Amino acid sequence: MIRKALINWHNYFFGLAGKNNLKKRKKWLWAICGVNWKISAIMLNQYLKLYSFFGLLPKNKTDDRSDFVVSLTTFPARINTVWMVIDSLLHQELLPSKIYLFLAESEFPNGETDIPKRLKEYKKHGLDICFRSNNVMAHNKYFYALQEIKGKKVITVDDDFYYNSNTLSNLISLSNKYPDCICANSVHVITLNDDGSFKSYKNWIQRASKQLPSHKNLALGYNGVLYPQLIYSEKMFDIEMITKTSLKADDLWLKAMEIIQGIKVVNGDYFCTGIEIGGTQKISLSKTNIVNGLNDEQWSKLCKVYNINNLTIEKI
Repeated sequence: MIRKALINWHNYFFGLAGKNNLKKRKKWLWAICGVNWKISAIMLNQYLKLYSFFGLLPKNKTDDRSDFVVSLTTFPARINTVWMVIDSLLHQELLPSKIYLFLAESEFPNGETDIPKRLKEYKKHGLDICFRSNNVMAHNKYFYALQEIKGKKVITVDDDFYYNSNTLSNLISLSNKYPDCICANSVHVITLNDDGSFKSYKNWIQRASKQLPSHKNLALGYNGVLYPQLIYSEKMFDIEMITKTSLKADDLWLKAMEIIQGIKVVNGDYFCTGIEIGGTQKISLSKTNIVNGLNDEQWSKLCKVYNINNLTIEKI
């Protein structure tokens, strides 16, 4: 009950601000909403610490009958808090058949000896901790699952949010309606200048809702993305090209790969982002990429290498 009440509190104020674009329209109301969603986030994080202290675990386990799995990755700076993400995935309206956590052997050289006891406790609830030799950073969350897991839809999530209980069910509903599309809870929309060139990443349409299938939709990994059971091109898993073009921008790499494979992206109604797990934003690729302009640099490299332009996006 406490968990649900805090999440509802957060979602009310976060959603009120987001749906109505209050940051631009009514800054005073946006500030009030911000205070409320931050307080609720602090309280949920404190609740989860007590939850862990008393050794509590979810009642739910993954469901073998489910036709989808969840895949994510993390790194040493977040290994002590990623159990909270797993916990949120076990409080979903729809449960996956398995939760895969892919880790780089180079970052955890001692295998499960390097894994916190709290996280390992979730193995009996359906968590599979997998170590792999190649480390492609944030790309690890999809890289192995899409190649190794057959006959299941793959949903990827990030390692820094306590996810809302409808995160997975929203994606499954979208997938049922658009079975050949990549489905995202949140997207940006790629926009163009008058001369047909791409606008800067920060000037793309942010967090757009109700977007029909399109190559202009950029799936935002942090709110969950569903990959249908398709045969993906080997280009998608080219470690050398990932490293050369977009090692720190998995969303942009995947966007480029989707375009050249002719796979569209779709999303639904406004989706409220989950609660940020405390301390995880000390190291954040998304903020670094936007502030330092790395997203534009990496997108430019991808467009050049794979000949992506406004005509490419429109004609497919």
